[in-house]
Amino acid sequence: MLSRLDSLTPRQREILQLIAEGRSTKAVARRLGSASRRRRPTRAELMVRLGLHSVAEVVHYAIQAGVVQPGAVHQ
Repeated sequence: MLSRLDSLTPRQREILQLIAEGRSTKAVARRLGSASRRRRPTRAELMVRLGLHSVAEVVHYAIQAGVVQPGAVHQ
């Protein structure tokens, strides 16, 4: 069975990383370029996909999964 992280697309993994780094949804959309302007990536979609209920859980999950290191927060 795939882990929750393995079930994400590369784009969803990038969104997970950016959110865990503390970037806003708007900043994530800007970072992902023109395709995201048509349909902004949302934290809610990612949270549902991972079965998480808060941004804090998303950050915790990303650290536990090795997607980001503790302290890798966007300044």
